[in-house]
Amino acid sequence: MDELNEPLSPESRKSNFFTLSGQSVSVRIAQIAACGLFLLCFLLTLGAFLQSDLLGGEPVAYIELNGIESYLAERVVSGEEPEMTVSVLPDGSEEDIFIVRGVSDENRGKEGVAIITRPGQKVEENKKILLSDSRPSRFFPRGRISVVSLDSRIIERSPMGLLPRIGVNGEQAREIYARPFFFPDVEDVKSVTFISIIVGGLGLNEHFTKEAISRFPGSVSLAFAPYGRDLQSRVNLARSDGHEVLLQLPMEPFGYPDNDPGPHTLLTDMHMNDNLERLYWLMARFTGYVGVMNYLGAKFTASSEDLTPVLQEIGSRGLLFIDDGSSSRSLATSSGEVAGVQVYRGDIVIDAGQTRESIEAALQRLESLAMERGHVVGVATAFPITIDVLSEWMSRLSDRGFELVPLSAVSRLPTRG
Repeated sequence: MDELNEPLSPESRKSNFFTLSGQSVSVRIAQIAACGLFLLCFLLTLGAFLQSDLLGGEPVAYIELNGIESYLAERVVSGEEPEMTVSVLPDGSEEDIFIVRGVSDENRGKEGVAIITRPGQKVEENKKILLSDSRPSRFFPRGRISVVSLDSRIIERSPMGLLPRIGVNGEQAREIYARPFFFPDVEDVKSVTFISIIVGGLGLNEHFTKEAISRFPGSVSLAFAPYGRDLQSRVNLARSDGHEVLLQLPMEPFGYPDNDPGPHTLLTDMHMNDNLERLYWLMARFTGYVGVMNYLGAKFTASSEDLTPVLQEIGSRGLLFIDDGSSSRSLATSSGEVAGVQVYRGDIVIDAGQTRESIEAALQRLESLAMERGHVVGVATAFPITIDVLSEWMSRLSDRGFELVPLSAVSRLPTRG
């Protein structure tokens, strides 16, 4: 008889038991291991559940500076050193230190007003805060990591991630996340010529993304593709540098699938509900944007049947829609009127030709059109040559009597004629 089938002798049975303080404890090693494994799985599951709730449970602070710029901070910080902390005045005790990322340089050291809340419960309001770069005075336990400059009033949790929504009091992303804009201090504002520039294709190449963020003034609106790595941190960097942000939506072009914008492209032969599911996936790639802009999509934007329900969903979530102006067959403007969403359209694609001469010629046409209308919208992509020519052109723009404004301000600009 082999060892596997041999009955256990008293000695062998005894070897499978622990002896503690002279008494036999009848718990088998296998049972202990199974219980330990179960406990470990339970703890890991519980930890994952708690970690996934980014904005719940702990108090959060909505921070307003001069009534213009707002941030969201959380009391619990991670073990790593924060980029910026918010200390509650006057004593700045450890219990009232919040972490916030993305504070612009000009706001460091400024006082603001915080409204501290728990989900569904206001804890304190009108509490003075000070933005500073000092580290917390003691180590905080590891906890949920703060979300940068988000406003939980306009955030909806979904299986795909965080989605924008309209807040219970009508708060909308197109207003909350818009770059503040004030009209120039002139008597006749109609005499001022305004230009809005949108630069897309960000997030795909780290170097070009950082170049666009750092070299363009904050009034330039930046559009991010939904496919890059670490998108949220790139968006946070852009917003902290003063840029308002857009999400680029891949839409079906003519010649699809040979001409393919990428995964989760919105398609004309797809059921409306399936397109909306794709839309949610795309919208959840990052947060903090004022609106969405088509990426390609000449065929999709030419189909009002497919485009209108997508625009309705975009509008119902408090967002703008921007047609990049690349397709003369686009029905975005008329479909937007039916859908009840604010639609902007690009007037000139600046870098359709990828040479310095063609880009400079497009910019001259943009200036001429701006002089005629009072304001125009130019659209470009973050190619190296585009970044170089655009940044040079922008450095001389105000000297020629033009005012660079964020896209969200276009609807408030006066029209000539």
